[in-house]
Amino acid sequence: MFIQLWHEGAIRKEGGVGAYSKFPTICPSGLVKAGRPSGTPATPEDLESIKDAFVRGALAAREMGADGVEIHACHGYLLDQFLWAETNRRTDGYGGDAIEDRVRFPAEVVAAVRRAVGADFLMSIRLSQWKEIDFAAKIVRGPDELRMMLNALREAGVDLFHISTRRFHQPEWPGSDLGFAGWTRLLGRAPVITVGSVGLELDVMESFAGKEVEPKVEQGLAKLVRRFANHEFDLVAAGRSNISDPQWVKKVREGRYSDIHIFKKEHLGTQEFDNMAYVADAFREHMEAMQLQYKTEI
Repeated sequence: MFIQLWHEGAIRKEGGVGAYSKFPTICPSGLVKAGRPSGTPATPEDLESIKDAFVRGALAAREMGADGVEIHACHGYLLDQFLWAETNRRTDGYGGDAIEDRVRFPAEVVAAVRRAVGADFLMSIRLSQWKEIDFAAKIVRGPDELRMMLNALREAGVDLFHISTRRFHQPEWPGSDLGFAGWTRLLGRAPVITVGSVGLELDVMESFAGKEVEPKVEQGLAKLVRRFANHEFDLVAAGRSNISDPQWVKKVREGRYSDIHIFKKEHLGTQEFDNMAYVADAFREHMEAMQLQYKTEI
């Protein structure tokens, strides 16, 4: 089990009545997208505080018994805002047009976590080109920039790259059939997870908008198997499919495609399936026990 650590950055809405409502929204350059101001540019002190927060989160995850952590640096969240030139116009060595500068802060976060947790605690980083507010966004424009970014993160201490695309089977750049995960596997010197519409025709944002499609699990998995056989990735993530059907992997293994419950928006935040309720209750009980043990030890 990995615990994912993330910071919203400029996509966070200020105000409200929550426990953290008094805190400002901070981000690389006060932008959520080019021409769309949001939040306040982070000071050097803010950057140190953010690194410390990621470290505390990683240490807490290790204390609770997790096998590793995943640093969230995609989909337009804070660390991704550093990687994206459109939202990172800093001139202090942490931003601008060069990917070597934009990757510096995410790499420093990774390095700080690695120093704190040691060499044997696993760490993944989740990356994407696309953002929730811009599906066509690019943090790297070609293989050379991708190699530079991956090398910096790998040297900082990443064990595993988790590559999020809207559709895993789409080629990333003209002239090659490789998807973004495939390019990362080729250039990154580390194992790769692929994710993005595995066994589904709709991407995650289309699903959240309430669109529905005919089930095409078998056809989608044929694309997955072809790319896996081509050594484009080592692991596969399937989020929505497991939300809607916790027996998804078992049914796929047994070839029972017609029995699979296809994801629908209303499956989010519900207990429609009894085994999902069981899993949720079991996880809640486990976390309560771990919390009690942690307090007792303190």
